[in-house]
This record gives sequence, C-alpha cells and structure tokens, in this order.
Amino acid sequence: MPRRVLIIEDDTNIRKIIKDHLEARGYSVLEACDGEDGYELSSSAHIIILDIYIPKINGIDLLEKIRNIGDSVPVVIVSAGQFSREEWERLTKLNFIQYVKKPFGKAELMAAVEKANSTYSDLETLDESTRIIGEFIERQSVSDTRWWNKR
Repeated sequence: MPRRVLIIEDDTNIRKIIKDHLEARGYSVLEACDGEDGYELSSSAHIIILDIYIPKINGIDLLEKIRNIGDSVPVVIVSAGQFSREEWERLTKLNFIQYVKKPFGKAELMAAVEKANSTYSDLETLDESTRIIGEFIERQSVSDTRWWNKR
C-alpha cells in the first residue's frame, strides 16, 4: 500500500506540482488548502508537507496542534517566508524532518519526502516492537501470577 502524503499548501499551482511529483513516485496524495482542512486530514497521513503561511490556522500553530494530540507523523516544512526568531524556536521544538525553502527543485523536495518516508518506516517498526514487547510482558505477568498462585 502506498504511503499517504498530505500536502497542506494554499497555492494551487505549487500543490499540483508537488502532487504530480509524488504520484509519479507512487505516493497516494491528500490535499488541503488551509490549516483547518489540513488538521482534519492529518490523522490519515503517513507524511505531511506543510506550508507555514496558510489561511485559517498557520502552519506552526497547526503543527503544534498535531503534536499536542500525540501524533508523531513526519513533517516536511516548505515555505518562502523568512521566519522570525520566535517562529524558528517554536518550529524546532516540533520535530519536523526537514525545511525546504521555496522555490525548491524536484530533487530537493523528493529527498526530503524520502527522508520522511524512512522516518515513518522507523516509527512503524518502533510501534510494532512496542506492541510485541507489551504482549510479552502481559504473557509473563499472567504466567507469573499462575506460578505465584501455585505456591
């Protein structure tokens, strides 16, 4: 199953270019033109490409909102704007994968997406390992309880 990439970008032309590049590489693409729609779709994404200066909820506030619900989805930031010191400090605390400055080349963007894809794979492996360890601990607890009760 292809990874789902959510593009949150208010510029229709940029969104289409990114979408075309991703689909050519086999990714499934979701699109949002503002922060509210992006938030609604974020739980369905494996990777997010996020513009910072978008309507309704700006990208930094949106990423904080996503992180506050415990979602560790890999995020690639794309933006043409200059960040203030405060904005950059807020962003660096939100664990994004990479910042790609507009205008960007196809290779630069796709390298960032591939890095995010690798991070997503690592997170899947970690989730599976955590699940297996949890099941093992649960079985051990049941086994220990049976042993203890036999004494």
